[in-house]
Amino acid sequence: MPFDKSGDTALGFRVAMLRSQRGISRRVLANLVGRSEEWLRLIEIGRRPLDSLSIVLQIAEILHVSDVAAFIGTRPEVRRPEAQMTTRLSALRRVVTEVPWMRATAPLPVDDPGATLAALWERWRTSPTRYTEIAVGLPPLLAHFQDLSETEPGQPRWNTGLISCYVLARSVFNRTGEHDVARLAADRALRAASTSALDWMRPIAVWHLGCALLHIDQLRPALDCVDTAVDRMHEFPSHAADRAWLTGALHLLAAEIAAAQYDPATANTALGRAGRIADGMDEDRSQLGVWCGPTELGIVRIRVALQLGDIEQALRFARTLHIPHGYSAERVARHYVALAGAYASRHNDVAAVYALTKVEQVSPEDIYFNANAHRTLRLLADRNDLTVRSDLERLLNLVPAENVNGLTPQRRCDPGGYRESRHRFFTI
Repeated sequence: MPFDKSGDTALGFRVAMLRSQRGISRRVLANLVGRSEEWLRLIEIGRRPLDSLSIVLQIAEILHVSDVAAFIGTRPEVRRPEAQMTTRLSALRRVVTEVPWMRATAPLPVDDPGATLAALWERWRTSPTRYTEIAVGLPPLLAHFQDLSETEPGQPRWNTGLISCYVLARSVFNRTGEHDVARLAADRALRAASTSALDWMRPIAVWHLGCALLHIDQLRPALDCVDTAVDRMHEFPSHAADRAWLTGALHLLAAEIAAAQYDPATANTALGRAGRIADGMDEDRSQLGVWCGPTELGIVRIRVALQLGDIEQALRFARTLHIPHGYSAERVARHYVALAGAYASRHNDVAAVYALTKVEQVSPEDIYFNANAHRTLRLLADRNDLTVRSDLERLLNLVPAENVNGLTPQRRCDPGGYRESRHRFFTI
């Protein structure tokens, strides 16, 4: 039986949930099917496909599964075309991927590009419609800096603007799940930074490249990049507070990468180093999307626990985390999307929907664009918990129109049609 990659995460969640309900440890279940504990951990967090039917059937038998078809998730689905996933971002995607000197038309003039770029970063940090605003404002600005860097190479202000545009594009495309475009943007940012007269731009570009590599599971190169940047921070003639902030941010990223490698010791060491820096900061600081501070430390601590598969620990951290009023909408949305996935993996659909509602409150566009929010919504729709149906319907109505596949909102709210169609109207 072929397995659809989009169902790997949901199947892994079901294995983790049933194993926990049966009181079977991960090591015991892995031994019973002749595999390693690490193999099962990767299955449960959706990082490895469970693509052996014989193993699936063994697990189903051990976990006393009565409906194997429902357990596997073999109901038909309709996948939307890749080209329709983020049509609003097509102009930005084109400018990031094209070669500037092969551009068919000259870019439009930009008034006061420095102020425009600063305003776009502020909108990315705070605006509930930041994806739409970036999709409109960033393409002409990036093309503008691309052309200036071609015609006047070596000018620090052009290089700085170009790097800033590329790393903003990286942030957007990683969030929407277009990791290949994000990696390209990060590569081009680092290439521009390597010729920049501003040394401090290099570790910022490395931080963004590390994020891009993390998203495509190139974990060893990602950690090497970050470790190299940390080791060379003393070379950058910046203020001590600037070096501390950037070093702390690199340590936080190193912790996430190490957790993705399932290396708890390295992850905890990096968190400890970042924590010592964050303790000396009165509030969080960010520049060009690079964050460090007490709140960011708490958020990353939760994400590290999730990466290590310790969801209960992550939820304990979440209960004690205080996010200050007025904190970045972008970071708040990212945090609650991660929490929603954690709650959904523990079959707490009420808490998962509540977390996604918090995302909706700070940024409805994250429900539309965020690939991780899509995965959690799909899992919730698949389970069809009656206690959250109305709230779930409201959230699903925020997803792209091309996901609807011809179903009207009225039909989606119909109790009889919902169970029949839930795998078809929300496709990723």
